[in-house]
Amino acid sequence: ELDSLLEDVNGVFRYRDPLLHGCISSVTKHILLMGGSATQSYTQVIDLETNEIELKKSIRKSFKSLINWGARELDIIIRTSKDIKFEDIQSFKELHYIESGRRTRSDESWEAQYNMIKNNEAFLVTAFFNKELVSVGFFTMSSNSCYYGASASRSDLFQKPLFHSIMWTAIKHGKKLNLKWFETGEQIYEGSKKELGISFFKAGFGGFTRGYFDVAYSHYTSKKSMS
Repeated sequence: ELDSLLEDVNGVFRYRDPLLHGCISSVTKHILLMGGSATQSYTQVIDLETNEIELKKSIRKSFKSLINWGARELDIIIRTSKDIKFEDIQSFKELHYIESGRRTRSDESWEAQYNMIKNNEAFLVTAFFNKELVSVGFFTMSSNSCYYGASASRSDLFQKPLFHSIMWTAIKHGKKLNLKWFETGEQIYEGSKKELGISFFKAGFGGFTRGYFDVAYSHYTSKKSMS
């Protein structure tokens, strides 16, 4: 079945192997034998089965006052399938455009995010300051896990901790949904100052660092490596 699927791939087939029990999966092994490649990466994961008091204790000490500021000063709203409106996604899109300075994504990708929320595959957390949208976070879900996906925040307000309380709100929401894991995101140990800063931020909400393989296969690269 896998061979048949790979034959039909027009581009690159990608698979993330969580390395359960420290071992590569049979899928990874098969793709590597066919000429695919694997890259070791790391991500920060929080165990949501931990009680909320202990979860908050594990947050970086300097983050706690920033989370408290957000809870006090920001109007934070969780948007789910029950109340999401396309206007919420449009506002997220416009904030993202203003802060990035260009259209980095297609309209179809924004519509896809909206549909994911409508289908209970994701949720949105928005933060308003003085009744203006200042920060948004998009979080996806699987059957037992929640993942920080994308965000946008007002750069002219970066002196204020806009996103700390959004992330903490999302973590608590994932726990309320009885999910097992919350993934704040990729951990890197070399790169630009900005990239290292983002990695440092994601690690500040506690949890542990998990390794995984990103496996890739394409007809072109496999034939080249086997020639």
